[in-house]
Amino acid sequence: MRLGGSRDLAERVLRHPAFVVDPTEVRLHDRFADFWQATIRWLIANSGLSNDEQCQLILDWAIHEHTEGEQGDRPPFSWKGRGFQSVLRHSLDYQRQRERPWSSHIWKRHGWDWTPVDEPWLGWSFVELTSGEALFREGQAMRHCVAGYAAYCAAGRSAIVSVRFRDQRCLTVELAPATGQLHQVRGACNRFATADEQQVIQQWLTAVVWPRLRLQAT
Repeated sequence: MRLGGSRDLAERVLRHPAFVVDPTEVRLHDRFADFWQATIRWLIANSGLSNDEQCQLILDWAIHEHTEGEQGDRPPFSWKGRGFQSVLRHSLDYQRQRERPWSSHIWKRHGWDWTPVDEPWLGWSFVELTSGEALFREGQAMRHCVAGYAAYCAAGRSAIVSVRFRDQRCLTVELAPATGQLHQVRGACNRFATADEQQVIQQWLTAVVWPRLRLQAT
């Protein structure tokens, strides 16, 4: 609202988890802070053209584009020169992509599933997703485009793990199958992981992923 937006627009933004960031939980990277402010400024400039549903579609698409741009193999996302109709068209295309099943792809597990039985990790579980259909269900539940990674997983370039607490999906993790290096950790609508979530992921890597990779290398 200090940037010039209306209360209605502020309420629209607050409905999208990826754009509601608690600075006491998640450290704002400079690039995300710049992206966040640029997105708000674009929405303010185009607030009279969109309704609630369109705003959510645009925010879904924008956070996806920003996240993909962070991977280093494509230019960073920018709002410069983007008109409303073009953005809305891209947003609708992105929604259709998320809803498209990828059930033809199936791949082997890496043995990284984990359900800890000791405190303080009780209640958490890590479930590797090994089919396009499983990725589709994850993407539908988490409102992101993980289904689009099915071909990468089938080719052995990525591994996707669903992180859950008391059977509720919390995070989707992408990592390199050969090294166990984390590529992405995202929650619903591509939100960042909280400090507690980061700790349990580190424990999983230390207790399960890296020891198994070392064992396979011997």
